[in-house]
Amino acid sequence: CITVAEKCARWDVALRLMHEMSCDGIRPDTIFFNACISACEKSRQWRKAIEILEDIKREGLQPDTISYNSCMAACQKGDAPTKALELFAEMRRAGVKPDVVSFNIGIRCSCDAREWHQAIILMHAMLKDGCTVDALCYRDCFVAASHVNKLGEIKRLLQTYRGQFDEDAIGDR
Repeated sequence: CITVAEKCARWDVALRLMHEMSCDGIRPDTIFFNACISACEKSRQWRKAIEILEDIKREGLQPDTISYNSCMAACQKGDAPTKALELFAEMRRAGVKPDVVSFNIGIRCSCDAREWHQAIILMHAMLKDGCTVDALCYRDCFVAASHVNKLGEIKRLLQTYRGQFDEDAIGDR
């Protein structure tokens, strides 16, 4: 049921299922909570997604990369890029390792929030963490760098970490 609610972007159904489970004394796990957050993301219900992230913590569970990624994506889609960046920082403080998706959302939200330097900092952190830079990251960082006249910095960064970005995904841009 929760998978159907998630795929159909029925956040209201997901929350109702969560409430019914609680009433029946069934404790949801992180996977269930993540499906609820994902349903909120698909419906652009970023505030509800954040509430569910807090519910995970209240239940004594540890939010994982999927929890944070879905919540950050909900914020991005809901025009709350600054909140997504706050969640990215919280994720790192909590010791949850960001992946390529996390960094891409963070970089995109940095651009959306006009935090151009933050996008470049995140790309550096992404490379330092050993993540492969994909075409989305590459594009967004070049856009950010062009706004702060730092194209040379991005090019140097890419040369420093040559081989850690997906050249096939970037192509001949």
